[in-house]
Amino acid sequence: MALLKIEKLTYGHIKGPVVVNDFSAIQDYGTIFLFGEKGSGKTTLLELLCGMNNLYYGKILIDGKKPQEATGEISYLPSEPVLFGSKSVWQNMIFGATSCAKTEKDIVSDDWIKERAKQKAKKLSLAEQQILCIKRSQIKNPKLLLIDVDLSEMKEDELKNYVLELKNVAFAQNRLTIMACSADDYRKMQIYDEKYSIWYQNASKILKFDDFMQFSEKIEYLNMLDYLNKEKLKAQILSTENGYYLNICERTLKIADKYVKDIAPYFEISSSADIYICGNVDDVKNDAEFNNQIANGQIMLFDAITTQRLK
Repeated sequence: MALLKIEKLTYGHIKGPVVVNDFSAIQDYGTIFLFGEKGSGKTTLLELLCGMNNLYYGKILIDGKKPQEATGEISYLPSEPVLFGSKSVWQNMIFGATSCAKTEKDIVSDDWIKERAKQKAKKLSLAEQQILCIKRSQIKNPKLLLIDVDLSEMKEDELKNYVLELKNVAFAQNRLTIMACSADDYRKMQIYDEKYSIWYQNASKILKFDDFMQFSEKIEYLNMLDYLNKEKLKAQILSTENGYYLNICERTLKIADKYVKDIAPYFEISSSADIYICGNVDDVKNDAEFNNQIANGQIMLFDAITTQRLK
C-alpha cells in the first residue's frame, strides 16, 4: 500500500478560482518540493493533505486512511511558527509530546534544546522558532511531514542553521516530506545535491517531475528561470550590415548567424530590442565562447515582453 494516494483531487474556493483540478498521485517515502508562484495554491494543497480542509472532490489516503483519520501519521509545519510564546522551549516540547500521546521520555533532548530549555519561545529569533517547531514535530515521528517554507523574513546569518535542521528532517528515511517552496526560498536553501521529486502547481494544474533536471528541461523557460541561481542582466542585440552584435557587460560581441536562429524564437531582433541575459556572462571574452555557452544552455536570452516579470 502506498503511503500517499491521491485520486482526482479537485478543490476550489467558494466564489473563487479552482486551486487543484483532477490531480492524482501515488507516493511512497521520499522528498517532494512543491513549487509554484505566490497564490498558486501550495498552502491550500498542504492543508488538504493534512486534513485541515475536507471540502474537496476526489480522494486522499494516507496509509490507507483519510487525512482526518491519520493525524497520528502527519505533522504540518505552517509558514509561521505555531508556539506558546510565553512558555519555555522545554514546555513547548512537552506540549508536543502530550498532544500526540507521548511522554517526556519520548523527547529527544539534543544540545540545541538543552541550551535553550528555559528560554521563552517568544524570545527566540524567527529561525530558532522554526527550528523549535521542527524539533517538536519529530516527537511524533510522522510518516508524512508537510512543510510550508517561508524564508522572506529570516535573517541571512540565521538561515544556515535553519536550512541544516530542515535538511535533517526533510530527507530522513522512512518518511514522505512535501515542502511548499517559492523560487526565492529554493535558491536561498541551495538544496541541489539531494534527491527529490518536484510537483509544480500552476493554474490549477500540478505537473510531476522525477528530479530538478527533468523539471528544468520540460518546464517553460520563464517559469524555470526563477528557480535557477543565475544572474539576469539587461543587454541589447544590434542588427547591422556586418551581422548581429550583442552589447553586454560593456563589451560588444559578434553573434554568428546560426546562433541567432537558435535564440530568435525568444525575441524580436531589431536595432533597439531590449534583451535579458540569464547565465554566466561575466567571463565571456569573445564571440566563440559566448556562442559555445549558448549552445550548451549556459546562457539564455529573452525579450522585454516575455521577461516582463523578471525585471
